[in-house]
Amino acid sequence: MRVRISQLKSSGKALAAGIHLGLSACAVGLLAMLMFLWWYPPPFFMVDGGWQVLRLIVLVDVVLGPLLTLIVFDRAKKELKRDLGLIVVLQVAAFAYGASIMHSHRPAFMVYAERSFYSVSWRDIGRASADLSVPAALAAGTPAPVPVVAELPADRALRARLFAGMAAGGPSITHYGALYRKLDQVTFERIAREAADIDELARGDSTIAAELARVRMTHPARKLSYVPIDCRYGLIMLVFDRDTLAIVDWMT
Repeated sequence: MRVRISQLKSSGKALAAGIHLGLSACAVGLLAMLMFLWWYPPPFFMVDGGWQVLRLIVLVDVVLGPLLTLIVFDRAKKELKRDLGLIVVLQVAAFAYGASIMHSHRPAFMVYAERSFYSVSWRDIGRASADLSVPAALAAGTPAPVPVVAELPADRALRARLFAGMAAGGPSITHYGALYRKLDQVTFERIAREAADIDELARGDSTIAAELARVRMTHPARKLSYVPIDCRYGLIMLVFDRDTLAIVDWMT
């Protein structure tokens, strides 16, 4: 083992792989910060796909890239620059692709329909309709994801077509941006009345009871409402301040 380590040091492999590892870790760290602060703010990072994609980027850029450098690095090789260039190109391509996937799938809206919120991305909305004027206006200058309500059209024929499309495997009602309406105090009071009885749920589940006790201890002076949200990788309970309509906590 001592011989192998000394050989790595003398050949420069360990230094080259270490530099590659440091640069890769910095790039992925900056991407993770961007995701956590803007694209997938808590609690969406873990339940809406942020972590699932980030760990693949970590595997390719922080693990496989430096490992390939460790394998191919040899100062005596004539093709060393070419080999390192190929590794960098593949790594950058994988990084860019992963970042684009994260960006396109980021939760843009929390859409309320049928007694629950649903996490919806711009990609979901674009697949349902080319007209993005309504969701774009609602999202302007507002940190994502934006809470909105999907209001069914008053026209019965149009409503019937929407339901028929869903039955045929088409987009969900929550994906039609033209149906979005701002979440105001009056609408939220209706949502709060429709919400499940959190105390009743806690009596039947010790995990919910423990989470509920934690939330109430953390926010003793607030009037709280509890509404579920269906995300890509799980269902969680959002905790709203009834006065400000802000999300102040969540229950997993």
